[in-house]
Amino acid sequence: CSSSRIELGDVTPHNIKQLKRLNQVIFPVSYNDKFYKDFGFEIIETKKNYYKRIEPADAHVLQKNLKAPCLGQNADVQKTDN
Repeated sequence: CSSSRIELGDVTPHNIKQLKRLNQVIFPVSYNDKFYKDFGFEIIETKKNYYKRIEPADAHVLQKNLKAPCLGQNADVQKTDN
């Protein structure tokens, strides 16, 4: 199996509005750090003083590695001839 990585790129003044909208749609509820850790996310970078009007001001960049399902890996699936 191969894995692929999708990156959104840097946040710029030209894409900040789209990024905020994506964040609202994809992550409408905020969760604590334990939630993300429990589901396999890891902090790969911390942006110091990222937020100007909230505390804590630091933002974490999270990553979760996903693996594509491989054919023949699932022992529960059985072929039957009809």
